[in-house]
Amino acid sequence: MAQLSTVHDDDLSHIKLIATDMDRTLLADDGTMPPQMHELIERMDRAGILLCAASGRPNYTLRDMFPDADRMALVADNGGAVFCRGELISTSLLAVDTYQELIAFTAADGRGVSTVCGIDACQIQKDERRYDDVFRRFYTRIDYIDRLEDLTCDVNKYTVYYPAGDSEDVFGSYLDAWSDRLAVTVGGKEWIDVMNKGVNKGVGLAQLCDHLGISLADTLALGDTYNDIEMLEAAGHGYVMANADEHMHAHASFMAPSNNERGVAQVGGPWGVGWVRATHHHFFCAWWVHAPRPQPTHPVPTGELETNEKHWGFWLRRQRSAGNIPSNAKRLPLADS
Repeated sequence: MAQLSTVHDDDLSHIKLIATDMDRTLLADDGTMPPQMHELIERMDRAGILLCAASGRPNYTLRDMFPDADRMALVADNGGAVFCRGELISTSLLAVDTYQELIAFTAADGRGVSTVCGIDACQIQKDERRYDDVFRRFYTRIDYIDRLEDLTCDVNKYTVYYPAGDSEDVFGSYLDAWSDRLAVTVGGKEWIDVMNKGVNKGVGLAQLCDHLGISLADTLALGDTYNDIEMLEAAGHGYVMANADEHMHAHASFMAPSNNERGVAQVGGPWGVGWVRATHHHFFCAWWVHAPRPQPTHPVPTGELETNEKHWGFWLRRQRSAGNIPSNAKRLPLADS
């Protein structure tokens, strides 16, 4: 694996959409959002940048997490349902016979708990209610029912919860049994997600671009794990989180600061793309994931106001102290975008 080296992503003035995963990406390890998320979304919106939450979570959970959801895009259920500013633009439903086969497969294996993801609620068998605290983090609407085998409702994702955290060990058996018919991915150490073939976050991102009439080259995506791979590779600017496992480095061009450092907010927030677009500057520091290159001079824009100068001075001192910017980084004026 190539050693990480620092470089700036110097082509962000055209970004029109930022797509972010949730767990271990936008959310800190304690499950909290970045501070002042409403203001961040508002700033991006004014700058002409659409924020997209791309998650294995269903749309109703994402809406509960984001009061500003109607000003955003949602790639829910790993692409099983795609929304843009409150409008459903794409969904892909599993056939009833198919998800019933999956329920039987999971029951025969014995290690996982079936959660059947409908458009309006998640269906879970009553005797699995002991995991309710876990489920509620992801499904804010749950119907506990007597028998999953009786289900016939519309479903766009089938998810298995692994209380022992061994989803990666089980994953191979699902691939062997289902990958010729369905899309199978790992959503973290406790989850396996199954959707229709061709459904993933990358396809959801492309569907959003088609709907908006923009190019994938004008998108930026951030993620940390397997179900983010297609999205990171599809986006014009793919950022893997610093807290991601090393195998994820191969699927992105840049590295963002960790989720606990609020890396998404640093990329899209007041000192990242949103601020750049809003003030007509062109700037961002990031970490290049491929082979080491000669260290470039990091451009730091000259502020137009004294207050901006003070903010940038503080920012630069903090980043130098953390080792994120070399001590010889220079402040350079940049052209308007």
